[in-house]
Amino acid sequence: MPRLALVVLLVAASAAVVLARLGILGADGGVAAVPPGPAYYPAVPSLAGDVSPARRRFIRRVDGTCVRTYNDGQAAQAAYAQRVAGRADAQALVTRFYVRWHTGQYRAVRTLGEPSEARLAYRRWLDNMGERVRLEARYAPLMRAGRAAEAQAVAQQVSTLKARGDVLGQRFGLRLCTSNGPGRRPVQG
Repeated sequence: MPRLALVVLLVAASAAVVLARLGILGADGGVAAVPPGPAYYPAVPSLAGDVSPARRRFIRRVDGTCVRTYNDGQAAQAAYAQRVAGRADAQALVTRFYVRWHTGQYRAVRTLGEPSEARLAYRRWLDNMGERVRLEARYAPLMRAGRAAEAQAVAQQVSTLKARGDVLGQRFGLRLCTSNGPGRRPVQG
């Protein structure tokens, strides 16, 4: 097999692994589509202990923003994936689309401001989300440049950060923003 063909094959295989890890590819290797009907992630337990009513209201706003933007993003991504499904660059296009809506989700959460208490705990979770968004934006350019191993390392960092972010968010009191990470599965409603 010529060296170039081998490199292309390795890049494609690596891309499939990374996109599956990011939730962009389905189990069959095709672009993942959102199942029909509203999907949600069951709430996870808060690890915050007793929280004030003001903090509880802020937590509800943040969790609500996460759920709304997640569902909107997933639905828009599925529609976009269908529109570009026949293209050779469909995976790259859908990956960039995902990064855009996930960045929008981060911005929407940031616009909610700061909680009245436990600001450091909240900031740790939000900073983690911001770092994931920044790393996700690096993935597609790395793949386009043929740097699959680096792209896979970035995807692994994102996955590790998501798991850590889930714990950080739960410590603050979040129950929904933290319920869709590694090892967690949606429920069809």
